[in-house]
Amino acid sequence: LASTPQEMEQAAKALQSRRQEITKNDDDFLAEIQDQAGRDAFKRDWLDLQQVSWPVAEKNLDLIRTGKHDEALAMLAETTVPQFAKIQKWLSEERSRQTQVLGADVATIGANVDEIRLQLTLLVAAVANRDLAVVQAILLVIATCMVSANLAVDMAYGWLDPRVRGTGAGH
Repeated sequence: LASTPQEMEQAAKALQSRRQEITKNDDDFLAEIQDQAGRDAFKRDWLDLQQVSWPVAEKNLDLIRTGKHDEALAMLAETTVPQFAKIQKWLSEERSRQTQVLGADVATIGANVDEIRLQLTLLVAAVANRDLAVVQAILLVIATCMVSANLAVDMAYGWLDPRVRGTGAGH
């Protein structure tokens, strides 16, 4: 904690610098969110929390600057800490939500791996039994999946990374 006016000003400058850094990170993150629902949720949840929290912290800091330490301590206990506890709660809930989403994604990947393993097992069995029609059908399905996946990735790449739009051979 700051005990001199110089230390207080250094703390205030550090707080302002940190706020600017967080604001820039938030703006960059918001620009990267692809869907409107995601942008709305980020604005509603995270940015609105900050719009309420930063002024509380600044008011508390102003009380300390003006020498009203008892008022600042009371505000810290009654307003500042509970307000920032809301941010901590939201971050914890969001971490849990993202963990669940990631778990579902991993489960989907696991199911796809199991499906691929089954298809490869069938392919090996068909090759071992010299069942040409089955081998051709499985290879056709695999080739179609590969071509479709590559096409989807190529099309999505330009959409996800605007830096590569219009840089293909036809442009």
